[in-house]
Amino acid sequence: MDKLDTEFTKMMGCKYPIIAAPMFLVSNPEIVIEATLAGGVGTFPTLNCRTLYELEDWILRIKEKVGDLPWGVNLILHKSNKRLQEDKAIVLKHKVPLIISSLGNPQELLKEARPLGTKVICDVINTKHAAKAVEAGVDGLIVVSAGAGGHAGPLSPFNSLPYFKKKFPDTPIIAAGGISSGAHLLSSVALGACAVSVGTRFIASKEAGVEKGYKSAIVKSGPEDIFMSKALSGVNASVLRTPESEEFYQWDRSLRGKMSQAFQLLFFKGGLKLKKKYSWNNVWSAGQSVGEVESVLSCKEIVDKFISEYTEIKGQL
Repeated sequence: MDKLDTEFTKMMGCKYPIIAAPMFLVSNPEIVIEATLAGGVGTFPTLNCRTLYELEDWILRIKEKVGDLPWGVNLILHKSNKRLQEDKAIVLKHKVPLIISSLGNPQELLKEARPLGTKVICDVINTKHAAKAVEAGVDGLIVVSAGAGGHAGPLSPFNSLPYFKKKFPDTPIIAAGGISSGAHLLSSVALGACAVSVGTRFIASKEAGVEKGYKSAIVKSGPEDIFMSKALSGVNASVLRTPESEEFYQWDRSLRGKMSQAFQLLFFKGGLKLKKKYSWNNVWSAGQSVGEVESVLSCKEIVDKFISEYTEIKGQL
């Protein structure tokens, strides 16, 4: 298939409605470049760069390789992001084609981005936050459903996607959570989405700059190997159960069973020594779509596989 036309591909000018999702500690310039060259839209979180110098270096490297093709970054808009203004200034300076906003009101960002031609889409998990984003004028909503890696939403995509599309009929809806195949892409389109945001599948890519054990664990695991925990950030997040994370899992269960709600809040915010033993470096994030990931592929192979599966299954139907 030379091109898959949707509301998203027309808006962004890409071939396929596939976003390589911005993943903390995982997404890098290589994933962005290769996913974009393959016809999708590669993205990365600005906070994956340790310094502003590194952020600008990443942006320049990506622009050199992909030219006018669309790609993007993720900006955390919450006040806890102390680098927001500096990161935003660099992103807008280089007219990055797409910004995915998270955890905050995108109204100010939209005022600055729109004159540059930069599209702004917003991560949401409920209609309350979605309504505020739509009122602000975002170019699309990424509906993060149950089954996503990291901070997953609570709703099933079978219900959330048509519901959000009914609530916000004039806003492009992008599906996220539990997506790792062409079947998922086809299902998402059938349910009202115009694109998919794919995370876990791209962790098991040749370009992902994570250790081999992480990629191997993704390939070997099934959806029942994913558990939810608040212990890392105070908000429920999907984590991959591995031998290395089993201690964390048992500690988390004990934590929730013994601590009062007030003390847990203090624990999450206070940075106690016990918490420092665990981080996203040694407890791996992944979504329930691990069950569909059977091998480590290049980003191009992943995108091509999505499209070939989409085409084959649509033909069978």
